[in-house]
Amino acid sequence: MGDNTIRLHDKTFVLYKHSEEIQAKVQELALELKGLLPGGTIPVFVPILKGAFVFAADFVRYFQGPCEIDFIKASSYTKDKSSGELTVHVSLDNVKWKGRTIVLLDGIVDTGLTLTKLVADINKFAGKVLVVTLFDKHKERKHEVQLDLVGFKIPSLFIVGYGMDYRGLGRNLPHVYIHKESM
Repeated sequence: MGDNTIRLHDKTFVLYKHSEEIQAKVQELALELKGLLPGGTIPVFVPILKGAFVFAADFVRYFQGPCEIDFIKASSYTKDKSSGELTVHVSLDNVKWKGRTIVLLDGIVDTGLTLTKLVADINKFAGKVLVVTLFDKHKERKHEVQLDLVGFKIPSLFIVGYGMDYRGLGRNLPHVYIHKESM
């Protein structure tokens, strides 16, 4: 299979977003966020692991200004479907970040379950919570959540690459691919 088609486990995926287009959008989002923050704000970037780790790494490099970073691992998926329940494996240091501007970075938002619960928890101690996502599958939304910046609005597609996976594979791919059968 060529660069435009890949196989992960039992599924075939075709190229959806090239790495150059993704990088341009991530840079744009980082610059937009800088404009949303009052002068002197040092945000705490919090990628939601595992899916947002590549997006977050690029995002913080494009962000022009001082920042801090923390991590949270949360999941509501088993295999490739939402379980409807959120499991948080690592929590923020809510004493250290009390009153601060927390910027949640997510690779993809679909049902909204993860972000709804995280934002509610973080709002208990943060001064402000902003949400930035690279991909938004709004048609899958079951829980409304405020997204402050969105890279790409996409239909209900099953995508992998750039941090997102299918059963553990594909996170390292620089491009984003769509499952051929979800097109």
